Parts: sequence; structure tokens; C-alpha cells
Amino acid sequence: REDLRSTLKIDHLLADLDPLIDGIQEGASRVSTIVKNLRRLSFSGSDAPERLDLSAVVATAARWAAQGRSSAIPVECDLPDGAFVMGHAGPLHQVMVNLVENALDACAPVANPMVRVCLGGDSETVRVRVEDNGPGVDAEQALKIFQPFYTTKPVGQGTGLGLWISYGIIRDHGGTIHASN
Repeated sequence: REDLRSTLKIDHLLADLDPLIDGIQEGASRVSTIVKNLRRLSFSGSDAPERLDLSAVVATAARWAAQGRSSAIPVECDLPDGAFVMGHAGPLHQVMVNLVENALDACAPVANPMVRVCLGGDSETVRVRVEDNGPGVDAEQALKIFQPFYTTKPVGQGTGLGLWISYGIIRDHGGTIHASN
């Protein structure tokens, strides 16, 4: 009898093993995403800024974000040739990936989703605009979206760090970032 009980307990434990492993893998994936985002915070701006073509950085980031999707949502880019700025290409690339990914997420549920990235400005200021035809954010959300760990995405689909990190990178580059409908 004791052997039979032990066998039944082991069978029961083995039956629970697959869901437990799936849960551990999902948790590890979430932790990995959070750690990767926190590593980006290590950008201290201690390296001297370099002259870079912001149009090229934005175009590459938009392409990366769009290609990383299973569904094909068009990303239209209106970028002038040779928009040179002083800065750090890696962190600026990450900002653009975050913004385009958020725009792609926002417009995914709508009919005919579309994302547009525009770059313009004058000799003193460069403006990058990421637009989508998603539902937008309400006034209360707009006040919170740059706070750490705030997300409008369902549990498991966002860490709430992307826009916070982007805010810090843009601030470190002497710029500003905001959201509007």
C-alpha cells in the first residue's frame, strides 16, 4: 500500500510539473525583460556625444521595431536626408524602438492600423514625431506614462519601463518628450 501511495504522489507531482515549468519560464522571461530595460539605465552620458545622422538612427529603429512583429502594420517614415545632431546613437535608437513598438501596440486592434514617424525642425531644434491611429490615451494616463512601472498594457505584456527609460535618455540629451492625442 505504501508503495502505491508513493507512486500516486509522484504521478500527481509529475502532472503538475509542466504547468510549473511553463510558469517559471514565463516569470524568467519577464525578469529578463526588466533586467534588460534596467541595464539601459546605465547610460550615463559620460562618453562625449558624437555627430550622428538622426534620420538613419530613426529609420533603423523603426525598421527593427516593425520587423519584430508577427503582424505587418505599416510604418511610414518621413525623414529628411542628413539630419545631423550631437548625441549617443545607441540610446537614441532605443528610444525610437520603444516609441515605435508602443505605437504598433496601440494601433494593433484597430481596422487599418498605421504608424507614422516624422523628423523635422530647424537649425536649433530637431523634432521626432511618432503617430499612430490607435485609440489614444486619456488625460490621466498621459500624466503617468513616463513614470516607472506604469503601463496601460495587460499583465505580462509590458514592464512600464520603456517610456520611463526613454524619458531619461531624451532628458540626458537635452530634449523633452511628451504624449498627446
